[in-house]
Amino acid sequence: MFRRNKPTESFCLILFKKLCSLTFIIFIILYTINQFSDISVYPKVDISNHFINDCNITIEFCNANSINVTSCQFLVVDDQYNFINYGGCFYKNSIDNIRTTCAKYEFVQPFVGLIWLNISIEQTGQPTLLNNSNAILNILNSTGAYSEILSIYLKRVGFGESYYNSTYNSFFLANRQVAIIDYSPIITEREILGKSYIDLNAHMNILPLSSSQNTIQLGINRRSPTIQYQKEVYPRSNSFISKIGGFFSFLSGVFILLFGTSRIAPWGFMQKYIILYMTCMICRKSLIKNVAKKYVSTAGIPFVEKVSEMPASGTLEDRVQIIETLLKEYYLDVGFLEILKKEKTMYHKTSQEKDLIYTSIDIDDDDDMKDKCLE
Repeated sequence: MFRRNKPTESFCLILFKKLCSLTFIIFIILYTINQFSDISVYPKVDISNHFINDCNITIEFCNANSINVTSCQFLVVDDQYNFINYGGCFYKNSIDNIRTTCAKYEFVQPFVGLIWLNISIEQTGQPTLLNNSNAILNILNSTGAYSEILSIYLKRVGFGESYYNSTYNSFFLANRQVAIIDYSPIITEREILGKSYIDLNAHMNILPLSSSQNTIQLGINRRSPTIQYQKEVYPRSNSFISKIGGFFSFLSGVFILLFGTSRIAPWGFMQKYIILYMTCMICRKSLIKNVAKKYVSTAGIPFVEKVSEMPASGTLEDRVQIIETLLKEYYLDVGFLEILKKEKTMYHKTSQEKDLIYTSIDIDDDDDMKDKCLE
C-alpha cells in the first residue's frame, strides 16, 4: 500500500492503486478507532442461554416483626425434617424448638411450570404438610406472636449439583392474599473475582382474588426453561493488538492479490533515516564504511550506476560478485547450495583418486606387455 509505482504501469492503473491505498488506510484508521472505543475499565458481557431441566430453589418464610433468628425449619419434598448447618444458620425440626421464627423450604421445579404453596398462619401448633395431587403444600409459621404480614425471601438456587447464593429477593404478603412470583435466573461469572453470582430476576404479581381465612395462596413460576449465563470479560491489550494486526494483514493480502507484491527492502527505517540523520557522526560513518566495503568496488555500485558508465579498471565479474553477495546476505538462503558445494568437492576428490588408480594400472599393464614382447 505504501510502495513506489513501477515505471511500466499506466496512469489509470496508478490512479486506481492510489485510490485503493487511500481507501484501505481509511479503513485501518476507522477500525483502530473502533477498537480504541472498546477499551474500557468496565467488562464486556458475553450472554448465552443454557437449557436446564430441574431447578432447585430455597424459599424462606418469616414474619415481618422477626428480628433475631434463633433457628430455622428446613422442610423438604419427601416430608422429612433434616438437621443441616448451612451458612451459619441452623435448620432444626421445630418440634425441638417451638421458637422457630423462619420456615425454609426447598423444592425442585422441573422444566417450566407453576407450583402452588398454601401457607397457613396460626398462633400455635406444629409444622404440618398437606399433600394432594396438585402438590399444594402447607407451611406453618410458628412464632408465638401472631402477625398477619409474612416476608418471603428467595435466597438460594441450584441446577443439578451446583448451588448459588442469590441476592435477597424480598416480598411481603398479607393474610388471605393470592400472589404469583415469576422468576428467571441469570448467572453472572465475574472474571476479576473468579466467582459466579446469580440473580433470580423475580417479580411478584398480586391477583385480585381472596384466599380462605388465615391462609396465603402463593404460586412460584419459572418463566423459561433456559438459564441466562453472563460472563464478564475484560478487554486485554494483546487482543486489541492482534485484532488490528489481523485486519491490516487482511487488507495487505487483498492489495497484493490486486497489484502484486512490493519490492523487498533489506534496509529499514533505522538505516535509512535514524542513523543517517539523527545520530552522531561516528555511527553514521561506521554504517557507510561497512556497507561500502561490501558493495562498492572498481566496478561501481550495482543497481544505481549504469554498467556502461563503469570505470575502465572495473570488470563485470566484480559487479556480479557484489550482486551475489547482496542476494546471499539479505534475500537468499544458500545453505543447501553450500551442501552441494561440499558434495562437489568430495566428488572431485574421489574422481581424482580413481583417475590416479586407473593411471597406475595402465602403467603396470604396459610394463607387462613390454616384458612379454622381450621374451
